[in-house]
This record gives sequence, structure tokens and C-alpha cells, in this order.
Amino acid sequence: MLIRCKHGSALFVLFTLACFSACHGRHSALTSAPVAIDDAEAYHHSLSPVTPLRLSKAEWGQLAAARPPCGGNEFLPYELIVSESGVVESACLLPYTGSCNFTDDPPDPPAVVASHLVEANNLAHEQRFIPFVINGHSARVLIHWELPIAPPERFGTSRSLPIPIDYDSVRMRLERLGCEGRCPGYSITILGNGTVTYEGHAYVKVSGIQQTQISKAAVIQLVERFREANFGSALPHYLGAYDGGATVLQLHVNGKSFQVIDESGLRVGIPTAILNLEQAVDETVQSRRWVWGE
Repeated sequence: MLIRCKHGSALFVLFTLACFSACHGRHSALTSAPVAIDDAEAYHHSLSPVTPLRLSKAEWGQLAAARPPCGGNEFLPYELIVSESGVVESACLLPYTGSCNFTDDPPDPPAVVASHLVEANNLAHEQRFIPFVINGHSARVLIHWELPIAPPERFGTSRSLPIPIDYDSVRMRLERLGCEGRCPGYSITILGNGTVTYEGHAYVKVSGIQQTQISKAAVIQLVERFREANFGSALPHYLGAYDGGATVLQLHVNGKSFQVIDESGLRVGIPTAILNLEQAVDETVQSRRWVWGE
């Protein structure tokens, strides 16, 4: 049994029972059993922007105080059943472990997290995926997915992007640095005329330099994403003790430069919209073809 309900708060018990009933009832109601997919493939198929469960400053402090001895608990683990069209059919909360390897009696989520489980379940159901193709056919799949838990967003000094934009001056750059594991390392540079330069460094399908072109409309849309995300007012660094690599996002426009270094991201309050700008750059130039060969 994947859901543990034998102790803990009444809210957690009711929530997990509801999840278990919905998940396993659907297993029996539908004829095609879902195919288990490994975590890496599930991650590559995700179409949804990052949608963390945001806590208040006080709640984040309570969560920090409730961390297990081995540290961590910045996510909630879920089992998702995803339909042939990439829509989440059901979401079941798995035993809560933080980063600890509990084998016999995993603890319930801290009370501050348990009070947000309805919101967390809604966020899990909102995830969307590229349909999984198995033996030439779209398939129902079972995946593991982690819902990030994050503190309030943090901004720095207010700085607005200039108006109007001189697109001859525009230069956007995304660089994903390596980590202690096999994180892809590459950079993407986009000029105001739509010229795109990709350079693969490590653990990517295509190494070296590749060039392509995107439309002026796509450039304008991406620059406006920077404006809507209030990129100019972000802190220059979101750093912390973390070995997952870092991402550097830059915008040069009208002679002004803006940069954000994202190392610990959500753990230290990077705004969701700015974090999703990283994904927007990748999606705009379709970098998956070079990074993952898709």
C-alpha cells in the first residue's frame, strides 16, 4: 500500500484516504493498467510551469524547525496516473520522508504542511505532460512527482525594464551550469533579430555550437515575459548550500544589464515567474532537440 494513514492528524488521515480511494478506485474502473515510468523520463515529459506550494514566512520557519534529523522536506512526494493525452487522472500522496530514508514508519508531514494538503492536491492535478508513447501508442502511465514547497517570494530593489525596447540592443542568455551529478550543461543566447546560438558543454545530446532562428514575434513575447516577471527587481543571487547546479539568466536591453543567478531557487525565495523564465527560454528555442535529442 502506497498511502500510510495509520496515525497523524485527522486532516491528513481524511486526505490520504480520499486520495487512496480515488487512485485505486480508478485502477479497477479502467481496463488499461498504467505503465510505470522512471523519474528521468517523467521529468522530460513535463509541460507545466513550476507551481510550488508557497508557505508564509512564519510557516516556512515552522517547517524548518520540523525538519527530520537528516535534513530536507522541501517537497511532497506524489504518485500520479497520467492519461494517454497527458492529463493527470489521479494524484496520491506517498509516505512523507523528506530527504530521509525511512523504511519502517515514515512520519506524517509536519502540521504546517498538512494544513495545505487540499491546495497541494489541486496543484498535483494541474500538471500536464507530453503524452507517453510506448510501442508506438500513447499510454496511461504511473509516475512519481515531487511538489516543491517554498517560502515567500523575495525581490530586491525595484528596477523596471526600459520602454520602448530597442530590439537591436536585445541579448538574452540562459546558461545551465553543471552539478555533482549528470546535469546537462549548456548555454542559449538569443539576439533581438531572432538569432539563436546554442552551445552544449556536458551531458547533452548535442555538444558544441548550433545556430537557428526564431521569429521577431517570439523575441518580443519572450522580452515581455521578462517584464511581466519583474525580472529587473529580482535579487542578483538566490544562493544556498545546494549541489544541484546553477542557472544564470541574463537580459541586456537599451544599454542596461540584468542578471539573476539561481542556485537554490525555490528554497531561498526565487519568484515563481522568474524561475519559469528559464523554462520559457528553453521552450522558445526548442532546446530539447539538442539537450535530450527529442
